[in-house]
Order: sequence, then structure tokens, then C-alpha cells
Amino acid sequence: MIGSLQRRLAVLNGDRSSLRGRIVRGTFWVTTGHVAEIAFRLGSSLILTRLLTPSAFGIMATAQVFLFTAIMISDVGIRALVITHERPSDRSFIRTIWTFQFGRGIVLAILVALFGQLLGFAQNKGWIVGENSFAEPTLPALISVLGITLAIDGLKSANEHMMVRELRQNSLVALEIGSKFIETILKIAAVWITESVWGLAYALILSSVVRSALSLLFIPGERMGFHWDKVHAAFVISRGKWIGVSSWASMLGNVSDKVLIGAFFGSNILGLYTLAWTIGNALHNLLAKVAESIAFPTVRELVSQPVKKFRKKYFRVRDPFQVVGAVFGMGLAIGGPYIVSLAYDPRYEYSGVILSILSLRYLVFHLRVNSYVLRAKVQFARLAAYNLISVIGVSGAALIFANLRNLEAVVFAVSMIQSLGYLLVSRRLIQTKMVDRAGEIGRHLITVLSVVAVVMLVRSA
Repeated sequence: MIGSLQRRLAVLNGDRSSLRGRIVRGTFWVTTGHVAEIAFRLGSSLILTRLLTPSAFGIMATAQVFLFTAIMISDVGIRALVITHERPSDRSFIRTIWTFQFGRGIVLAILVALFGQLLGFAQNKGWIVGENSFAEPTLPALISVLGITLAIDGLKSANEHMMVRELRQNSLVALEIGSKFIETILKIAAVWITESVWGLAYALILSSVVRSALSLLFIPGERMGFHWDKVHAAFVISRGKWIGVSSWASMLGNVSDKVLIGAFFGSNILGLYTLAWTIGNALHNLLAKVAESIAFPTVRELVSQPVKKFRKKYFRVRDPFQVVGAVFGMGLAIGGPYIVSLAYDPRYEYSGVILSILSLRYLVFHLRVNSYVLRAKVQFARLAAYNLISVIGVSGAALIFANLRNLEAVVFAVSMIQSLGYLLVSRRLIQTKMVDRAGEIGRHLITVLSVVAVVMLVRSA
């Protein structure tokens, strides 16, 4: 009996010899950290929305489109490469990774500054006019200044990726909580002083400095230093190029909504959409962090086992995401308008309707875990193709809806933008007998019924 109790306590405390224990402990730390992040983010939004107009948030969202695009176009999946590398703790490898990461940040900062100047040139020539968010006169300078954060973020310790691989989340969570707290204070103070969108920009730069410094000082592991090994660099390029293609697809999916809404509906509507996205993304990011930090490393370990054993254990990893996603999705679909009306002033009321539609993202989230099987089996090229097909197809539909000036249809398309790719991945897993056909089809049927139920709820509201 004493031995049994000791084993159970070891699991609850994250015994490193137990995969289940590491999963439990890692999930606890990731969840704790993200709940704190949600509190900081939503708390700051309650204050900032009273200090700034919706258009200010629209301008900031437009500027961040340029940053996100630069990041994703150059992405080679450094974290995924560390997690799937055979000897990631090798000093030469980890320092080469950090050197690559920092150099990429410098190059991106320069490119983003050039993007800003080109946009300013286009505005001065009269090529961009009207009420769309890209015509805002402050945007070129804002983009150029925000690009500095990309160079600063490149200094973060590469040991962070090692900690994710080993499901050691406690130090990372403490770092994230401290950084988000400082960022929240800086945002409120800077906006209070400047009374403009520039306060958000200054706060982001300062918080990036703090985040990178804390990472270098307090994340345990190999000390960072400049090093370049041709073998490791070739590994990053050869394996990372297909991750890069997937990142381009993700970039298209993540910026298409803001580009289309900003261009066709203006900064004010984009600001309302950005608020709804911020609220809706809070819990979605929690699921994403748990999936990336816990589910992916777990799947990586499971794929090395015989197929029958993998099939027996895999749904135990994925099914909790379906249950939690359904609860979050249904809750936001029903409660979205009430949340916005209670927390924000009447200028932001329409954000509640948008939030209800965005809840659909939660209902299909669990299918993301399927992609981790292909990543763990190093099938990056196949996964990249699936992502591109999905994003191009759904983004095309969103463009048609935007031309028709149907905002709600655009938001619906954005919510389902990865669904086609998820279905293609599921089909592949069934073909290779990695998952049970009947079980997978049954779970898809539940997902479809959930989506239909939410759509009916939103239309009847």
C-alpha cells in the first residue's frame, strides 16, 4: 500500500522516470502559466480599451501583420528541430541553433523596417487611399519601430526548446509569468503617458528586452555563445525547409483575416475584430501551449512504439482536447456577447457577435494533434502540402465573402481555415493504420455535429 501511494505521489509530482508523470506535471505548469497570462491580457484590455479607440487597436493589428509575416516566411521550426533531433543537447548544435536564431532576428528587423518605408512611399504616391487600415499615416513608422523586437527576441536562450522537449516547464512558466506581468505594467503606463498607439509599441520593445535578458540569465543549460557548425546548419536547412512551407501556410491563415478585414471594412471594424480575437484567443492559446509543449513531445515518444501500442494510447492524448475544446467553444458561442457587453463599453458591442463565431475554432482544435504524428515521423513535406491546400482554399473563400462585404462569413471562414488540412492528415493516419478507422470517423461525426449546433446557436441569437 505504501509503495502504491509513493508511485501515485511520484506521478502527481512529475516523476521524470514516468511519461505520465511528466505529462501531468508539464500540463499543470503550462496551464498555470497561461491562466496567469490570460488574467494579465484581459485585465490590461479592460483598461486599454478605455484609454484608446477601436481604430488604435486596428492600426496596431495591421502593423503586427507585417511582423508576423516576416517571422513566418523565414521560419524553419527551430523548436520542432530541437525536439526531433537525435542529440539536441550537443553543445555545438545548441549554439549553432542560437546563432542562427539571432542572425535571423537581425535580418528580419532590417527587412521589416524596409517594409515600413515601402508602405510610406506607397502612401505618399497615393497608391493606398481610402478608409482601409493600410492607409493610416502613422503605420509606416510604427512598423519600422516594432521591427526592433524581432532582433531582441532572437537573443532568447535556445535552452528553452530543450526544456520543452524534456517536458520541464516550471522555469519557462515562471519566466513567462514574470515577463507578462512586466509587459502589462509597461503597456498601461506607456499608453497612459502617450495617449496613443505608440504607447503599445514602446511597451512591446521594452518587454522584449526584459524577456530575452531573463531567458539568458535564468534558463538552465548550456551557456549561449556564437558558433557555426556546417553539419548542424545543413541539418537546420534541409529539415527546416519543409517546416518553412508549413509556416508560410500558417502565415497566410493568420494574416489573411486581418488583411481582408482591414482592407475591406476599415480600421474601426478591424479593432472590434481584434478585441474579439484577443478574448477568444486567450483559452485557444492555452490549448495550443499544452498541445505544443506536452502533446507533441508525448506523441514523439509514442511513435517509437509498435503501431498497436501507439493506437491504444494515442486517443488518450487527443481526446481530452476534444472534450475541453467543445466545452470552451459552446461556452463562448453562448456567452460571447454577454462577456463583451459586461466588460466593455458600447463602442465594442459588435465584438460579442464576432466572438461567438470565432468559438468554432475550439471545436476543431483537437484535430491539430494529428499533425504531431506526421511531425514526429519527420513527414514535414506531406504536412506542408496539406497545410497549403487548406489555407489557400479557405482564404480564397474568405476573399469572396469580403468582396461581398459579408463580415460574419469572413469570420466563419477564418475560424475553419485549418479544417481541410486536418481532414487530410486524418485520412493519412487512417491509410497508414496509425489510428482506428471507425474511432476516427466517429470522432469526426461528433465534431461536425458540434459545429452545426454552434452555427445554429449564433444564427438564432
